[in-house]
Amino acid sequence: MSRRKVWALRAGALLAAGAMVAGLAGVSTAGGSGGVKPLARGGTVSGVARPEAAGSVVWGSAPNTTCKTPGNGNYQADCNSTGAPVNETTIATNGTKFVAGANDYNSYNGNADLGYYTSTDGKTWTDNGPLDLFAQGPRHAAGDPGLAIDAAGVVYYSGIYFDYDDCNIGGVELARRDPATGSWTYYEIDTNDANHFQDKPAIMQRGGKVFVAWVEYDSCFDAGTATMKVAVFKAGADSVPPTKILTVPGSSNSQGAALATDGGKGFWLAWEEYTGGAKIMLAHWSKATGWSTPQKISPAGFRDLPSPLPGFRFRNDSFPAITLSGDAPQVVWTSYDTGKGRCYLWANDSVTLVKDSGGHQFFPSIATDAQGEVA
Repeated sequence: MSRRKVWALRAGALLAAGAMVAGLAGVSTAGGSGGVKPLARGGTVSGVARPEAAGSVVWGSAPNTTCKTPGNGNYQADCNSTGAPVNETTIATNGTKFVAGANDYNSYNGNADLGYYTSTDGKTWTDNGPLDLFAQGPRHAAGDPGLAIDAAGVVYYSGIYFDYDDCNIGGVELARRDPATGSWTYYEIDTNDANHFQDKPAIMQRGGKVFVAWVEYDSCFDAGTATMKVAVFKAGADSVPPTKILTVPGSSNSQGAALATDGGKGFWLAWEEYTGGAKIMLAHWSKATGWSTPQKISPAGFRDLPSPLPGFRFRNDSFPAITLSGDAPQVVWTSYDTGKGRCYLWANDSVTLVKDSGGHQFFPSIATDAQGEVA
């Protein structure tokens, strides 16, 4: 999501049952009625989500609506969106609970906010309403949702918060839901200002760590170059600062981070790099050895998808998705090298074309099941 490019797709969040698919620093405080004190800046203290965040100016109906529709394999998660758009869906599970998110426009001001939906079976969903974690304003918005959930039931929600006009509002955040209390807190990892805009976070939780990757533009309105970073957090319900923030080597004009565990204490990172021509990159990080040398994994003919595609009105991209299979990563992305959107799979240093059905392919995803099979 960015200040300049907002396409709201008027469709519900539909999830296929049994499968994981889906088409700030400072304690935040509130003033008396009608006013909200500005949040402190600086990225050093965990922030508590404002208890009055639901506010008195609400466009949508009350949250916590439960539904089981429409059925027959696809089930709606945004039961309470009342026809408002949702897009940029995300989903995670710990084996007993599903959590899903989206840009949800059923918000107090009609802009995107972080939608949050829960289920125990992937069929019956509860729409918990946009989370409304951040200070309110007529031009404020939140988006780029990413979710993870650990074995203890702690939910981790990465996203951005910003204002369409004011460069000094918001940044990139990691929110956490405490399963014991149901309360949300958040930590603002990095802030926006006149010379920086934080964008497109990705999240992964593994064991006692949570990783959030994102890009920082060197201008207010996501122009110029963008450097990719990764914040490393301790897992748990408390919104603590990151133990370290890593700068990705070889990143100078990057987007579309995708994270996967390496099976141990490190991670694989795939992204699209635009310096010297668009390409898909892959790198590994571990605490013991640091960063590997980034590897270009897209072939010479790779072409970034035009956005929008001819004949369409919504934006798209060629960003990668990644999973671990065995001890090695597998990465998918889309390319326009044939004059159509086509999906490619990189595995074991080899690139293969994914079978298509004739139209454009875009927004691929990839996952590994308990038997090690990749889909």
